[in-house]
Amino acid sequence: MRKLILIVGVVVAAAVLTACGGQAAERYKEIAGLASPDGREIALSEVVTANEYTLLDFWASWCGPCMAELPHLKAAYDEFHGRGFEIYGVSYDDDGAAWREAIDGGGMNWVHVSALRGWECPTQALYGVNAIPRNYLIDRRGNIVAMNLRGEALGRELAGLLK
Repeated sequence: MRKLILIVGVVVAAAVLTACGGQAAERYKEIAGLASPDGREIALSEVVTANEYTLLDFWASWCGPCMAELPHLKAAYDEFHGRGFEIYGVSYDDDGAAWREAIDGGGMNWVHVSALRGWECPTQALYGVNAIPRNYLIDRRGNIVAMNLRGEALGRELAGLLK
């Protein structure tokens, strides 16, 4: 009987790993206490639980590669927002005016928060962010299903998930 339980456990573990692309699903870490451009604090959990998939996106207005990703983020947002996709942007800006100008000028109509402390943002240690852009795709249950989806990879991933 013990061998049967062990075998069943191994089969279940293998099925979970296969479903998660060979890796056990990691849960997101809560982000709270960061303010939106209008001063309202928005916790990551508020956004994750309200949507099928949430992209946790670390960026800054001064980051050239981050701004180069903007057309891909906008395309994915426009195509999948109505099907349960949201972006939770965490900015590593320290200049509030530049941050708000990038959001407004870039037409980034999704959720934005920042500590406005640059690399001293509390999320830096929480997620180990040492370079931006960086992102995590999180499902409604709080599992990280993909990370660092750049360019058209985000749209392809969402197309497969939000059929």
